[in-house]
Amino acid sequence: MKKPMIFAALALALIVTCGQTANAQSVRILMRGNIPFSFEVGGKTLPAGNYVVSQVGADLFTIRSLAGNAAVQMMAVSYPQAKTMPQSATLIFHRHGNRSLLAEVWKPAEKEGIQFANAKAESRAKQVHAERQIVALALSR
Repeated sequence: MKKPMIFAALALALIVTCGQTANAQSVRILMRGNIPFSFEVGGKTLPAGNYVVSQVGADLFTIRSLAGNAAVQMMAVSYPQAKTMPQSATLIFHRHGNRSLLAEVWKPAEKEGIQFANAKAESRAKQVHAERQIVALALSR
């Protein structure tokens, strides 16, 4: 009776350990760096600071503060193609007045970018300040 219980406990521990290892290996850091202004993404406003952008699934990404005070997961909605290959990791923000919305992520030396859904936030920002500026911020990989 004890042998099957011990075997089952060991098998369960092995399955849990393997699952955690697989999850840890699937996170891919895309870029890191300082964002010198507050910005909105995924329905949240994040403060200025040092951030890491990671890919955690096929279309799932995370932006996380290195200070540990902010993190947001976001889904990619499209993968736009660049006309020229970016030389550095770049975040693209849409700025309406004093509101900056994270819109795209571009990895260095890749022609395919990552675009995030901001339709509701963009619509609200346009109502207050119709003019949109595009702000490109280069980060390190």
